[in-house]
Amino acid sequence: MRIWDNSNIIESFSGLTSPLTFTTAADIYRRVYRGYAESLRVPEAQLRQVDEWSPYLLGCFHSRVYYNLLHWYRMVGIAPGYPLNRKVLEAALGVSEPLDAAVARTLRPFTFDGPLRRLGSRAVTTAVYLRRLWTIDAEVAGFLREFYRVYDEFESLDLDAMSGDEAFTAYLRVEGDLVRRWGPLMVLDAVLLTLTGSMYLLTKAFLPKAPEWFLYAVIGPGAEVESAEPARAMTALARRAAQDPALKSLVETADPGTIHAAVHSGAHEAFRSDLDDYLAKYGYRSLDELKLEVPDLREDPSSVYLMLRSALARAAEAHPSAPRPATGGTTDPAQSADEYLDAHLRGTRRRIYERLRRKVSRCAAHRERLRFCRTRAFGMVKRLIRVMGRDLGARGELDAFADVFELTIDELREHFRGDGTGDLRERVSARRAARERDAELVAPERFVTRGPGFADAELAAQGWVPVAAVDAAADGVVLQGVPSAAGAVEGRAVVMTEPGDVAGGVLVAYRTDPGWVAALPSASALVIERGSPLTHVAIVARELGVPTVVQLRGAAGRLRTGMRVRVDGTAGTVTVLSGGDDDA
Repeated sequence: MRIWDNSNIIESFSGLTSPLTFTTAADIYRRVYRGYAESLRVPEAQLRQVDEWSPYLLGCFHSRVYYNLLHWYRMVGIAPGYPLNRKVLEAALGVSEPLDAAVARTLRPFTFDGPLRRLGSRAVTTAVYLRRLWTIDAEVAGFLREFYRVYDEFESLDLDAMSGDEAFTAYLRVEGDLVRRWGPLMVLDAVLLTLTGSMYLLTKAFLPKAPEWFLYAVIGPGAEVESAEPARAMTALARRAAQDPALKSLVETADPGTIHAAVHSGAHEAFRSDLDDYLAKYGYRSLDELKLEVPDLREDPSSVYLMLRSALARAAEAHPSAPRPATGGTTDPAQSADEYLDAHLRGTRRRIYERLRRKVSRCAAHRERLRFCRTRAFGMVKRLIRVMGRDLGARGELDAFADVFELTIDELREHFRGDGTGDLRERVSARRAARERDAELVAPERFVTRGPGFADAELAAQGWVPVAAVDAAADGVVLQGVPSAAGAVEGRAVVMTEPGDVAGGVLVAYRTDPGWVAALPSASALVIERGSPLTHVAIVARELGVPTVVQLRGAAGRLRTGMRVRVDGTAGTVTVLSGGDDDA
């Protein structure tokens, strides 16, 4: 049995995904988690067992990426504390149903010849893990120093002057160096699972009546977390643009592809300087930033103006009548948690609680910093692959450089090593046609296959049906999800498959990746069908005070653009107020 789940493990692959992105990610996951197991001193015989299942942490069905869920449970079992970490993993991933305990107990990452070997090995792994839990702050600091050294060296490369072969050589060097360094740092995810689970148990012991939102607010990475900076910087850009009526009108009405030239024409010097600074800091980002096929902001500056247009919608100067969070409570999640603690926990128990809280918050902040590094790393890979694609197009081996994303990473490597066979154009054409058909289908959140073979009919029976087959929610229906950020808002639902201008409405998405942070400044509330309160966008939404509900089954299908809805981020509900019978 294989359970396929599209929960937001790393919020990476929303919607249709290219073969190159999928196969690159699957290959990196394999190598990174191998390195993680090595760093915990797992014996060589057991590492070979890890090699048997780690290449298949991901699967691709009808051009959508799924997580081979049972293997992720196996991965969690590499570190000690599996029973607790497994439960926290389910919350972090936002899986719709916990794994049966009897099945969970059978999912071992590896086995041993006998009980003595197992006890000896697990004792070593546990000792290494506990030491690294204690020293994780120093490990992260060391990793960041080395990562930015590699990143700065990469930024000095003249990619425009590179040939495809030179880009391939640089790609192998950069990718190999990053994967080698990243594997050991995956211990941070295990540490965060352990600490979050411990925080949950301590909360239940000290604060048994604490509301559900409290745990997520109390372990946040802090308002100054680096990954919230792009959203704040975009909000600041929007405020400056709003002060210039001509510029504001240009951003709101012109074709985004033409705005960049107009801004650099000399009429908006102060704004241009701020914009250039934004691109210098965050130009490696994109709206679907872990997809290799999506250009970054430097390659396609028009995306910046789509983000800016969205941010203008939230700015008070632009839309003074836009819906605001309900009054009567703070929108600062850390302050809300502190107020609750002040009212319910004091003395020695408070000091114990705060010590663990500080450790969890530091690790959550570390994880957000590493997400930023991951985005930069994919940005490096993305730019080198684009050089290779342009080279293949110039040679006439592909019709256009964008066709490179229809290849797998192995096909690309084989081609530049001279080992490739077959007609690349034929593969590109067949895969593109298949993805056009795939776009017409609903992607179920979870399904099961048995054995290595399955047919389209088997998948259709488990939810792979045309989009038109989903009914809209009726007026008055209350949809229950998981509370993620407190506050209550009424507004117009805007259902989106990629981030854009919500104009003060309620942003409804099936799933998100870190690039969706750009849409938060224009949203009065956020509803995510898949994902969890610990995903990147949910964390940033809390820091920005945007009421949020996650894990709301059927949200992106049953809610339709134009519906009037009420989002209660404290209760985790979305109520359809009107427009439920409108299928437009």
